[in-house]
Amino acid sequence: MAPLTLKNLGCIGLLLTFTLNVNASEYWTGGIGLESRQEAPQKNTRFEFFDQSRAYIADIDFTITNSTGDTLIEGLATGPWLILELPDGLYTFTGTQRDTKTQRRHPFSVRQGQSQTHRIQY
Repeated sequence: MAPLTLKNLGCIGLLLTFTLNVNASEYWTGGIGLESRQEAPQKNTRFEFFDQSRAYIADIDFTITNSTGDTLIEGLATGPWLILELPDGLYTFTGTQRDTKTQRRHPFSVRQGQSQTHRIQY
């Protein structure tokens, strides 16, 4: 009997791959105005984006990779907050502010039972 691999799983392999991608890509972005902030979900990892004058900014293209460099999540933060739930591990946030093209790289870790906020200045 052949070993079980994604290649010989056929449709089941596609389903497994799709499910993993959906679970890995869930995030919330917002935070413009009090109402949006009140609707923010409670997750273990939050990023806040601001400029040199400490004013909130938006439109950050971002990628979150794991410790082996695999991209887990990528998208556009359309608000100054990016909120997501990540399992324990080591990660790197890389973001580029669309207007200025300024890029930031921020390594971070997630530990069970701890919430954290990362403030990224552009």
